[in-house]
Amino acid sequence: MADLVSISSAAIGFVAFALQPLPALCETAGASLTKLSLVTNDFAIHVRLLSPSIEKIEEKQAAGGYT
Repeated sequence: MADLVSISSAAIGFVAFALQPLPALCETAGASLTKLSLVTNDFAIHVRLLSPSIEKIEEKQAAGGYT
């Protein structure tokens, strides 16, 4: 049977090993989230620019202009 010190050191070693790639992963995820935010903002700007056209289409559709 293993003693508690061996089990504890193995657990600590495993956690340390698992956490090694974390800083690089966070940096990559941060860059990806920034890019996603910029693309989402660009999309929102385009939708706002199309808003008057969308409203006119909806008005004509509501009046029975499109079937």
